[in-house]
Amino acid sequence: MTEIFAFFDAINVWVLLIFAIFCSAFATTSLKFLGCGAPKYTLLGVIVGYTLFLFIITLVMSRIDMSIGYAVWAGLSTVLMTISGTIFFREKLTLQKAISLTLVVVGVVVLNLADGVL
Repeated sequence: MTEIFAFFDAINVWVLLIFAIFCSAFATTSLKFLGCGAPKYTLLGVIVGYTLFLFIITLVMSRIDMSIGYAVWAGLSTVLMTISGTIFFREKLTLQKAISLTLVVVGVVVLNLADGVL
């Protein structure tokens, strides 16, 4: 088991964080598909996605500040879920949503800059 943790320790924490966020987005999108009547095996995507996310985010949060990790996670997840909703579920991307997403991304960047991360 320590070999697994050693493997993850060798990977850049930002790469791990982004991968974890994509796992969460995959699981959340699978959950939405499941709620819209997709076959029951779609639940596998929910379980695998969230399991990977929780495992990796635990490793990430032990290596970076919680305020930074959570802000990046929340911001990128919001953007990914908006894109997913637009592509897969035909949700409208309004000007207000686009401006709001831009503000979220700018907020995460400024937070990282203020902490000297970027």
